[in-house]
Amino acid sequence: MSIQAETLESLSILCRLLSSLPSAAYMTGTGGKISFYNKHFETLAGGAPAQDVPSETFFAPFRFVGPAATPLPFRDTCLSRAVQERRDFHDQEVTLIRPDGARLELLIQVLMLWGDTEENVGALHILTDMTNRKLAVDSLRRSEERFRSLFNATGDAVFVHDLEARILDVNAAACKSLGYTREELLEMHVQDIEQAFPIDRLDEIWEQVQQLGGLKVDGHHRRKDGSVFPVEINIAPFPGPDGMTMCAAVRDISERKASEEAIRRSEELLRLYFDLGLMGMAISSPDKGWVQFNDRFCDMLGFSREEMAAMS
Repeated sequence: MSIQAETLESLSILCRLLSSLPSAAYMTGTGGKISFYNKHFETLAGGAPAQDVPSETFFAPFRFVGPAATPLPFRDTCLSRAVQERRDFHDQEVTLIRPDGARLELLIQVLMLWGDTEENVGALHILTDMTNRKLAVDSLRRSEERFRSLFNATGDAVFVHDLEARILDVNAAACKSLGYTREELLEMHVQDIEQAFPIDRLDEIWEQVQQLGGLKVDGHHRRKDGSVFPVEINIAPFPGPDGMTMCAAVRDISERKASEEAIRRSEELLRLYFDLGLMGMAISSPDKGWVQFNDRFCDMLGFSREEMAAMS
């Protein structure tokens, strides 16, 4: 969009408007000389330009870097090309390095100024300092990259879901444990994989999680092939960009359950062997005497179970 400047009075009004502009701005005449600048431009440039100095002379001590991180001569920047080619430039991203070493990330607009006879009378250059915003964006990106690395590096399956149990994100371990791709899981709900998920108590569970700061429960997940395996689930509130979500770290406890079952069966077999064995067997301790004994042991000594218990 070009700005129509029909009279010198219009240019005077424009200068007053630019003085109140929150971005740095300067105007050049047809020869590329700086004819006006606002206080923000002086701050951004680290000093005031001399009266009617050519912009190329003023910017000579500065260095420009293009989006591809390559050096950019001033004559190739939109600040110069707009004057040379008599055309507008919009949303041009450029890195400016001042003589004092300060590095600024700029978003530049250049608008041509036209007189009442449709002849070019100069150009308006608006430079918006995006440095802090870009630093914040870069910091957020690095944080997200670190989070993603940790997210995928953990051995436990991790699921992030909203308060309606829609799955929003998963890590590589979650995909591997269930046999689904990430894209498939992002189309699913928690109840699609958790067999005992109480969908009717959803609000109650989320309230518990937020009040307690976390919740540990056991469950059973169903793989894509239909097989089911036991899991331990640690749920914690997790702030997301669109509000509160839940993060569930899920551990396959199949081996632990199998070990517990093996121990239980061994104990049961030992108890049966102890109680039903043909040999008299007993367990005693110096402090408590007879702790445990079977019927065969009582028969061998000629005492009833009650009498043996009284001796303990």
